[in-house]
Amino acid sequence: MNKAAELGLEMAHHSLGIAYAYGDEGEKNEKKALYHFRLAAIGGLLEARHILGQSWLQRDPNMAYKHFLIAAEAGYDESLKEVKTGYAEGHVKKDVFEKALRAHKAAKDEVKSEPRDKAAEWYRRHGPS
Repeated sequence: MNKAAELGLEMAHHSLGIAYAYGDEGEKNEKKALYHFRLAAIGGLLEARHILGQSWLQRDPNMAYKHFLIAAEAGYDESLKEVKTGYAEGHVKKDVFEKALRAHKAAKDEVKSEPRDKAAEWYRRHGPS
């Protein structure tokens, strides 16, 4: 995994972030976990961006919502939920929340296709094989 991360694979950084966050392979290290999540987020991995937002919530809500907004506007559902919560709690302004909603919808619409919708429907009915 380390070699793949050295080569710049975002999923490898994400996996290492999880391993360090939860102590897989014996070493629990928040600093290393956040380092790998940052690199995965920079590489475009939305789940890693969301995790960074969660890591900032208690220390700096403004920074947390910056991360959530980036992921939400790119179509990440869990981050949109956090932005909605931030709006309800007064951390996110109305116009920013509305912009995030529009961008989230646009991102979701961009990846819609009939074959993808059929596959999702099949999966809902039958589950994993």
